[in-house]
Amino acid sequence: MHHEVKELGVHVMICTIRYVTKSEEQYTFRKYFRFQVFKPLDVKTKFYNAENDEVYLESLLQNLTAIPLCLEKVSLEPSEYFIVKDMNKIESDNKREQFNSNECRQYLFCLTPKPELRANINLLKSVTVIGKLDIVGTSAIGVKGHLQTSPLERMPPNYNDIRLTVEGVPSQVALKQNKQDMEPYLYFDNKSTEQSILWLGISGKSLDKLAPLSSAVFSLTGYPIKNGLHPIPSIRITDVLSKNHYDFSEIAYVFVNETTFQ
Repeated sequence: MHHEVKELGVHVMICTIRYVTKSEEQYTFRKYFRFQVFKPLDVKTKFYNAENDEVYLESLLQNLTAIPLCLEKVSLEPSEYFIVKDMNKIESDNKREQFNSNECRQYLFCLTPKPELRANINLLKSVTVIGKLDIVGTSAIGVKGHLQTSPLERMPPNYNDIRLTVEGVPSQVALKQNKQDMEPYLYFDNKSTEQSILWLGISGKSLDKLAPLSSAVFSLTGYPIKNGLHPIPSIRITDVLSKNHYDFSEIAYVFVNETTFQ
């Protein structure tokens, strides 16, 4: 026997028993059981109206019972004008999550207006009911529970005389990424008197034109004049389109000894 309790406070369960004796006499008696119904969960909600007409619902649940509960489902049933997106999906093998006594949990839902609501600005401003929270769980002693809130209402959005809406925005953008072509020229630095390696070749040589995110491969020849471990001389790359200069020094080291000259 199951009975859904919808009201808090003191309830009375009346049990009526009818029986027949051997002499076929019928008897009836009643038994009254009084019990108190307390609120098992405390549900608090908060709404956020975004500029793109989306509505975010933040719900805070607290277990007010003295025993743990197993939450099977916490969902939002949207009204006819909205599409809901559950933002609480967590990868888990266990479909039942233990909700301890006095524990609090937060849930977030995003509601997007349907196209017909978005197209009617007057209707969009007047719609306040966004849906109902639906919570299903089981107590530690195996009693099934189902709690559904009354229709949740948001504050109507306050639109100014002029509205600015975003039609599209990229999900990702690259930082410090060049999106222009380059025409690089290679310049040698052989002016330092402390250099142990000198560049051989033509300074100011034009390299291949570079498109964004592309690369160029080129070879350089150096002439060592001292023994030991020495850095490769500095080079400069100049982009003739943007007039930017890029200097590179000590990009590698090379060991020079007597056998290198043979």
